Amino acid sequence: MATTAPPKRSSAARRKRPATPVKNAAKKTAEKAVSKATPKPSGGSLARRLAAAAAKKAFKAIARRTLGSGAEVIREVADRGAGAGRSLVESGMSKRLPIQLSIDVAVPIRVAWDEWMNSGWLTEGVNRIEDVERDGDVLFGHTAGPHSRDWEAEIVDEREQESLAWRSVEGSDCAGLVTFHSLSDRLTRIELDLDVVPTRPSDAVRMGLHLAHRHAEADLRRFKAHVEFINPDVYEEDDPDASEEETDGSEEEMDGSEEEMDGSEEEMDGSEEEMDGSEEEMDSSEEEMDSSEDEMDSSEDEMESSEEDDRSAPRSSGAKRRRKSTSKD
Repeated sequence: MATTAPPKRSSAARRKRPATPVKNAAKKTAEKAVSKATPKPSGGSLARRLAAAAAKKAFKAIARRTLGSGAEVIREVADRGAGAGRSLVESGMSKRLPIQLSIDVAVPIRVAWDEWMNSGWLTEGVNRIEDVERDGDVLFGHTAGPHSRDWEAEIVDEREQESLAWRSVEGSDCAGLVTFHSLSDRLTRIELDLDVVPTRPSDAVRMGLHLAHRHAEADLRRFKAHVEFINPDVYEEDDPDASEEETDGSEEEMDGSEEEMDGSEEEMDGSEEEMDGSEEEMDSSEEEMDSSEDEMDSSEDEMESSEEDDRSAPRSSGAKRRRKSTSKD
């Protein structure tokens, strides 16, 4: 099927451009001024042509002056805007301060840590990182917004339920640190430190207007609302510390019962020792009784022997007397 080529424009038509609103306004103003200042010709075609030529020259001069003044105004406004933007960018680059924020969340530190690590996002002030995934010590994601960029960071330091430090290597230039502090059993303080280096003029503008600080604060408030809406019964059931405490309590009870059994055994041993001591005392008392009986027997023997001596003494004295009497005779 044959197609007709579009008609070609002449060079004059191509050079002709649509008039801008400023030019149209200047043209109308010049026409009004010329119509008021130029007297109407009274007669003859020559006079009319001369009057028209003079009016045309006057119109061109006025239009040229009006266009020049309008262009100067526009140029001055543009220069002022560019100067303000340049100064704002330079202030954002030179007077860069770290973003430091803190917020208290009414959950245990374990819950705050787990939710932060599994949230799938990170805040860097000038950028919000979404769809964050972890591969070892490397984090992957992309910046939020219409001009999304791939983002990558390395984990510098990680301490379980204490702190996480990272440094971006692609997509932004930021070093971040988030720390967790347990204030009570169900209250945790989260502190966020961000050291951001603007990589684009828009980032510098956000830093200069403190928009990065407000964005980071808003992200922390969203996280607070998210974790505090979790039902406490959910994370109390999955609390390993509570089960460990229960097992520790049962172990302590078992240890206490074992100690009581050991104490009862020691008491039994003590009672047995006391019984052995009483038996020894009984044996010693029996021995003492036996020794006293022996002493009594010996004393009885002595008494009997003394009685026998007493009995034999008079007999011997009588015999001596008889002997003496016989010897005298």
